[in-house]
Amino acid sequence: MDQPPRAAAQPPGDVPGQPAGRTPGQPPDRQSLSPSSRQAEAVSPRRGRKISIPGTLLSLALLGSVGFIAYVVLQIEDNQIPLMASGFVALGVTLALIALWCLNGIWRAASRARGGRAFALAIIGGLAGLGAIGSFAVAAVSVMVSAS
Repeated sequence: MDQPPRAAAQPPGDVPGQPAGRTPGQPPDRQSLSPSSRQAEAVSPRRGRKISIPGTLLSLALLGSVGFIAYVVLQIEDNQIPLMASGFVALGVTLALIALWCLNGIWRAASRARGGRAFALAIIGGLAGLGAIGSFAVAAVSVMVSAS
């Protein structure tokens, strides 16, 4: 049976698909690249953090609920306690969602062996969980006070 010759047995310039005079391990020189390849090479991949939709929504909800509580405390005189209770419920829900989002991030960071990131997310998520519990407690006490 006739077998085709191996690429390793050929001289470096005779490897199929490569220009003459270039070994397989060498990067291509700029003249041998097409213009579209040069443009793709010139554009570096985007570095840094991406802005995620859940992160944006949670930050807006957090700012909105804190802003609502501040508005009620500073401006409203009638029905202040029930409005504060609803603001603290919204704040508690937002903080609970942040804690769950951090839990998901901890799982992903730990599976990728990023211990420092997992530890930081655990601290942030734990504080968010404590804040959620406190917000729900303030809301419950506010409802009880307004009902009496």
